[in-house]
Amino acid sequence: MKKELKKIIAALLVISIVFNAGMFVTQAKTTHESVRTAKKETITELRELVDERTENSNTYLLSDGSKRIDICSQRIRYQEKGKLKEYDSSLVAMKKADREKLKTINCGEKIDAYKVVNKSGDSKQYFPQQLDKETPVVMNKGKYSLSFAPIVDKKYNSIIDGNKIKYKANEIISEYEYISQKNGIKENIVLSSKPSKNEICFKVDSKNITLIEDKQNEYIYFVDTESRQKVGYILPPNMKDRGGNINYEDISYKVIDNENETFLKLIINKKYLERALYPVVVDPTAVWFMNQYLPTAMVSSMEFVRDQTLHPSEFVIKNKCDPTFPYKGTEQRLYLDTSHVISGDSYIGDKVEWNKKIIKRAQLSVAESTSNYTAGTVEVKKVKNSWSAENITWNTQPELGDTIASFKCNGVNRNRHTLDITEAVTEMISNGELNNGLAFVAKESGTGEVLNGPELGPSYMWFSVEYYDAKINMTQYNWETKNEIKFDYYYDNIQGQQIEIGQAPEETATNNNIGTYSIIPGNPLDSADSSVYPYSAVIQLVGEPIVNEQGIIEYPIYGSGYVIGPNTVMTAAHCLIDEGKWLDSIRIYYKSHGDYETANYSYVKTATCATDYLGGLAEYDWAILKVDENIGNQTGWFGFGITNNGLINKSLTASGYTLYEGTNDTAYVLHKSEGKVTSEDKFFIRYNASLLPGESGGIIFDSSNIAWGTIMAQGGSFNVATRYNSYLFQYMKEQKDNDIDN
Repeated sequence: MKKELKKIIAALLVISIVFNAGMFVTQAKTTHESVRTAKKETITELRELVDERTENSNTYLLSDGSKRIDICSQRIRYQEKGKLKEYDSSLVAMKKADREKLKTINCGEKIDAYKVVNKSGDSKQYFPQQLDKETPVVMNKGKYSLSFAPIVDKKYNSIIDGNKIKYKANEIISEYEYISQKNGIKENIVLSSKPSKNEICFKVDSKNITLIEDKQNEYIYFVDTESRQKVGYILPPNMKDRGGNINYEDISYKVIDNENETFLKLIINKKYLERALYPVVVDPTAVWFMNQYLPTAMVSSMEFVRDQTLHPSEFVIKNKCDPTFPYKGTEQRLYLDTSHVISGDSYIGDKVEWNKKIIKRAQLSVAESTSNYTAGTVEVKKVKNSWSAENITWNTQPELGDTIASFKCNGVNRNRHTLDITEAVTEMISNGELNNGLAFVAKESGTGEVLNGPELGPSYMWFSVEYYDAKINMTQYNWETKNEIKFDYYYDNIQGQQIEIGQAPEETATNNNIGTYSIIPGNPLDSADSSVYPYSAVIQLVGEPIVNEQGIIEYPIYGSGYVIGPNTVMTAAHCLIDEGKWLDSIRIYYKSHGDYETANYSYVKTATCATDYLGGLAEYDWAILKVDENIGNQTGWFGFGITNNGLINKSLTASGYTLYEGTNDTAYVLHKSEGKVTSEDKFFIRYNASLLPGESGGIIFDSSNIAWGTIMAQGGSFNVATRYNSYLFQYMKEQKDNDIDN
């Protein structure tokens, strides 16, 4: 009668396992179909997550539940009184507070002569109604200020257009145009025809800063008068003619200190003025330093600037496309430093831990500017060595690596290219290595492209990452209180391979096989000695004994499991739940030979599983049990591993407790079967080792006693185990380490 009841229970287990196997096949098919469908569906932006704004990024919730973070090359917000505020460079009429602030700058300005100021920002730019040497343009940031005015005898009236103010001048210098930016002023001096002099002179006043020339790189730095720290700079000057040709080598700065007065001269090569295609726009841009989250630098092989670092407002990428001297046969490249983004340093407040995000897609977006060169293809390449945006030059540039993306240009202004760089970004994050950024190179000889830089409004460069928060919702059931709790568990995305080593018990014995049987599917099924490590660490899940109508004591059999720490056992979740409810009580039998009256056992205190398994998803068929005593000292425990490198053809042993009808056994005893992995995906391992009912929740492990998955179901020509992934491996390790520490 006792044997018959166990046969009935075994039959019920067969039904349960087959059902789960069917659910596995169906679920796998459904999952794959939903993935294919999702690719066809348009993922839409639901809303911005305002609470996740930072000084340089916006985060959006997408319709598939993922998030997208758009990271701008520089700040798009600033902090004021502990709150984030939006930059607005548009020019508005000055208010009383603006005039009061201007008074404190004390550069000798006539306060009432000033008309407009940028609307909001952590630096201010003040512009007069009329421009002359007595009413200069004023820049201010904190305790620092700089004012400059052209040395002219006339007053020039202004015209305002958004964030631009133009002062109409004379027939030679047709206008002075100033563009208000987040961190300074871009100036355009328009020469309508050849001027009589090759110099343009400005009177400069400053507060708490000194102007220092960097003659090698053609910068003028704003240096704190006390600390000598650089706080801003004037970019190397350039000229752009009617044909769109940009020239750096025929223009230079000169700072002149004369009797407590400072003058800044722009000196243009006279020969250039003779041959120039007018109008010519002269660009001396002055800015304060602000954190640059995507630092950029240009390098050129042109003879005069091979040793210079270029930081233009537009990026000209060339490959031997200019026939004129001194550009003939030269190249220019753009370098982009993404290390701050990858490291998480680009965020204000808590550092972003990208290894705790699941990267769905990463994009880099750039926009073209008008170009007169023959358009071609721009390749985006990895960079093999470290470099600095402050001092990279053509002669010192690093070695380039593989091309990760490319795009075809057409020379049309604001033509935007959004590049998929997911693979490269994922690799950068997973390697944990210092990222060397990206290089933009013109592919074809004879082509040239112009890309907008980070300070050109809607055409700015941006970096976007779509991701899921790397977390899983877990459910923990407590058999003492009969209560469930649910919690979010955050984890690291593990790349490559990681292994936790197991431990043999304090007393070990020799491993002996008891017998061999033939079973389909799979290889021969052997009985194993449960008193011998590693098989001593394979356990059986058994219910409370019951007395049947004939007065015979019987033991419900729920499945198998295996020890992974002193007080921690791994099993399959379906072994613990019956019709959606947790089983009443579970005993852990170890070193058992079916002798339940005399064998060692402990009680399960808690079980933790994925909440999604309770919702019917078979790929989450695992559970971690805590028992009420340290059984690991007697059983030992298995190690466990995770890998992204593939397990196909790996030799594994499957082991669990079962009743094999071809023997004289009257109770469930430990068995094992050897086989190889035949197929796999991110949730499951399929293998050809043999199984019988009762082995669900058991182990598949290798010759080093490293577990790779939990026996879940039979599948016809193969058997199935739930494999470990990042969150499960991390949680298993934490539970084992907690056991050891306590």
